[in-house]
Amino acid sequence: MKLIIVLSFLSCFLLNNANGSFVTPKKDLWERHATSGCAYYLKKKLTWSYSEADVMCSYQPAFGTWISCIYDTLQDLDFRDNNVTFDKTLMEVRSTCQRQDEKFKDFSLSSYYEALNNATKYIQNSTDGLKDLTYPVSVDKFSRFAYSNAYHAFAHNLDASNRYGVLLYVYFAIVFVIAGLCNFLDHSGINVKIFKRRLIQKIRGKIMIPTLFGYHADYVGFNKVVIGLVPSRLESTILFGYSLLHLIFLSKNYVTDNHNIFYKTKLIQYLKLIADRAGILAFAHFPLIVLFSTRNNLIELLTDFKYTTFVAFHKWIGRTMVIDAMVHSLCYLLQVILTNALGYAIRARFFQFGIFATCVATCIVIFSFGYFRLYYYETFLYGHIILAILFFYSCWKHVERFGWKEWVISSIFLWIAERLLRIFRLVIFGFPKAKLKLIDIDLVKVTIKKHDIRYWSMRPGQYAFAYFMSPVIFWQSHPFTVLDDGNELIIVLRVKKGATSHLFKKLIANNGAIEMRVSLEGPYGSSAPVYHSDDILLLAGGSGVPGPLAHLINLVNENKLDLVQSKKSIKFVIATRGKKILQAYQNEIMKLKDVGLDIELYVTNAPISVDENDSINPVDFHDTVSTCIPLLEESDILEKFKQFMTIKRGRPDIEAILEKSIRQGKSLSVLCCGAPLFVDVTRDMTAMKILQHPDSAISYYEEFQCW
Repeated sequence: MKLIIVLSFLSCFLLNNANGSFVTPKKDLWERHATSGCAYYLKKKLTWSYSEADVMCSYQPAFGTWISCIYDTLQDLDFRDNNVTFDKTLMEVRSTCQRQDEKFKDFSLSSYYEALNNATKYIQNSTDGLKDLTYPVSVDKFSRFAYSNAYHAFAHNLDASNRYGVLLYVYFAIVFVIAGLCNFLDHSGINVKIFKRRLIQKIRGKIMIPTLFGYHADYVGFNKVVIGLVPSRLESTILFGYSLLHLIFLSKNYVTDNHNIFYKTKLIQYLKLIADRAGILAFAHFPLIVLFSTRNNLIELLTDFKYTTFVAFHKWIGRTMVIDAMVHSLCYLLQVILTNALGYAIRARFFQFGIFATCVATCIVIFSFGYFRLYYYETFLYGHIILAILFFYSCWKHVERFGWKEWVISSIFLWIAERLLRIFRLVIFGFPKAKLKLIDIDLVKVTIKKHDIRYWSMRPGQYAFAYFMSPVIFWQSHPFTVLDDGNELIIVLRVKKGATSHLFKKLIANNGAIEMRVSLEGPYGSSAPVYHSDDILLLAGGSGVPGPLAHLINLVNENKLDLVQSKKSIKFVIATRGKKILQAYQNEIMKLKDVGLDIELYVTNAPISVDENDSINPVDFHDTVSTCIPLLEESDILEKFKQFMTIKRGRPDIEAILEKSIRQGKSLSVLCCGAPLFVDVTRDMTAMKILQHPDSAISYYEEFQCW
């Protein structure tokens, strides 16, 4: 499976860098500029006593003037081997003349030099504006360079734009190499020693761990309208570096034609250059945008970045791409207006598709704001895919005659390969029967026997996308943390709109329990190496219980919890508003009874709130559930847990718990999963403690993901 991911990534890379018919060739070639510049000069400044349109190819004096101008231009530039460069111009000349006369298809290099030598014998000095010429003339050095350099200015910008697009990949490659090295140190346990260095502690405490302005897992909004998610401080730093690099690439290294050969003013030149630069940079973003949206991402395995991180990159790079597209469109629109070419441009298919692609890209960004993702996720998801297909099709048609299709091809290839890999994962897991049981008015427990599954394993903290084989929802998938207790795979899901609401209604109609075929796509994510530290602090809030609990069960099953011999301190803190989530994992929690862990349970006694926009209304089903369905009893659950854990009322004091868990000179792993605000507070508190305790190596791991 990893091989498939590697091949997909390498194919994408090679497709953008290999030489081939599907790759846009280099544009800035002086053999081409000399050929085109001299041809343009001859057509604009000289006339011949020959009325045919193909005068330069068919009339010997004109042809001799043309290739003599080409030869002199290349001599002026003083290339290391002018003759080799001149030989290459034959391809350009042959290509141009072949359109008018098929005999040039077999025009040889010896004939080319023969025509040059013949012209040299009879060549005369030229003066602009000469008419009815019957002999070859020499073009002055100033004109030769001016006209050739006009082509160079625009071709140089095209190649520079391609290079800058590739350099954006180099930037992210460097970021991922550094992250991969950190990930290796983390999983090898070496980080325990490195993290005690003060400089490293400052970098981690101020950049790598904390949120940006207190928000990361929690949505931000304005006037109660959800806007979206904010990247963490580390993600923001990486994105800032990318944005700065992109701005530099968009702003620098423009070569202009000082003589305005093609355009009347420098303003029009700059509009053309900026439009080309922005357009190519926009296309260069395509594979990155697709790669960072995929679930099967090799880079995620190498760097240990969460899928949330890559989705953040996907969003912000996508927004930058749309800005590039807008700059490209606006600059070209102004250019055609200033050159009185708007009428022609509007009728051109490439122009129409370009406008349409920009409009579609703008719609993608608008409908990707947090409000639509949070309240209308399925509509957003399938609308996003449809708009993306329309966008890529429009981009293809936009550049069909110009090049740069490799960016579109590699993006589509990567998208298809990743979708096939998803299907492969589903087939590997199979479609076993699962038992679904209604635990509470908004909780459903899904249990899958492991003996029905082959070739599938997962580690603590990983998650999978669940597919429920019902005719109404079989194509939908949603991510869930999966708890593997050795014999069964357990998922506890909260009932919301969409697929979970459909499952809830089926359970209501079947006395609260059904069997259904399911499939899991995954596992995805990594497992936090908390066991390397001297002490472990696991924090779980509400539905975030299964992640930390899976780590503890794994440690128990693998006999890694010899607390006396290892002198390891392990603390498990659970904060929940209701007790039903505990009832759902009662059997798994009871496995910790005789291990000797320090477990604290905080019960807030607050009613379980259900977002009216995101979940079903419990009132609608309350009477039916309470009178007809035998829900799990919770009256004695706390009595059972009192035997091996401390139960408290109220909310946990995260800062105090962290402070108490830190031992001077020792290492501590903090793992957190829970409600967004709970996670953000823990993240910032941990960052603060890293700065306050530079002598202790504190690692932070987060298993909450939201996108």
